[in-house]
Amino acid sequence: MTKLYTKVGSPSRHSNLLMKKFITLSVMLICLLFCRESFGALPPDIDLEEMAQDYVLEIKQLNIQGYPTACNPSIVRWQGKFILSFNAYSIGKEDQPDLMGLAILDENFNIIGNPQILEVSKNLWQDARLVVLNEALFLVFNGAINGELRRTFIAQAHFNGIEFSIGLPEVFLNFPGENPNQWERNWIPFVYNNSLLLAASLSPHRILRPILGSQKCEEIASSHFSSSWTLGIPKTGTTAHLDGKHYLALFHSVKVMPSIHSEEKPMQHYFMGAYTFEDAPPFRITAISKEPIIGKHFYHGPEYTMCKPCRVVFPCGFIMNEQFIWVVFGRQDHEVWMAKLDKKGLYDNMELCNLD
Repeated sequence: MTKLYTKVGSPSRHSNLLMKKFITLSVMLICLLFCRESFGALPPDIDLEEMAQDYVLEIKQLNIQGYPTACNPSIVRWQGKFILSFNAYSIGKEDQPDLMGLAILDENFNIIGNPQILEVSKNLWQDARLVVLNEALFLVFNGAINGELRRTFIAQAHFNGIEFSIGLPEVFLNFPGENPNQWERNWIPFVYNNSLLLAASLSPHRILRPILGSQKCEEIASSHFSSSWTLGIPKTGTTAHLDGKHYLALFHSVKVMPSIHSEEKPMQHYFMGAYTFEDAPPFRITAISKEPIIGKHFYHGPEYTMCKPCRVVFPCGFIMNEQFIWVVFGRQDHEVWMAKLDKKGLYDNMELCNLD
């Protein structure tokens, strides 16, 4: 023991070094646990994928033939088929998608046949959400009017066994809270009592009923909630689906922060979470993810030319059965991905919300 202490220092000095190491490791552990719990003070060199959730069972990139930079997909089962919507880019356009398309998938989420770009006017239509109402397929999406001002549109899709077409889209111009200077994007559809409703926002959870043929919506409910989510304000994401006695949907949020993915520079990072809401008016949000849904390849990958620097994971649709959820999302506005989630694991990682 004497020789050992002679080599590394005196007993008191050695004890002090051990104590310092112990304190340092303890602080690091506490910080790690705190960050894992609140995500409110993440270190600038954080690798978000190290926080991948164990209920994210599988990740798969969906390759859409002819459209290698397709993004922001939605999905639904219709007429016994999986239908996928996606954004695409015109030739020579890189920073912002300006086309919408539809494709058919098999049970393994592979494209069947040729994806089809919908013939629509050049309104920069984007980010369709698919919903089936009374056996009819509808797309709810946003488009530019009066230059760049964005509003929500709806159109019915048709399939003749060979190709898709859509009816004349209707835009919603008159609705409670309408602001001529504010964009409206990502309204999410859901079906209630064989009628179509739209969630225009999560905070507050504002539910509108479209009055088709009038370009109007009426508000039927608005409620507030609070939670421990700290990664930006939860915003609308996917179409919502009834799951037992509540609706389930996924949301996105945006937080400006540094990370290894942004070379430790402050930048917008998009996050994905899940929430449930009541199956009847006022449709209050009842539970929300405690931590972001993260899987491998969510944030690591190729760089692309974008309209602004950011790190994007953007969910637009999902399908589910009693055991699993398959969510489709866009990565960096240039890729289409699917994540298979264990439903029980997802619900176990949600917390009850404080309601108004």
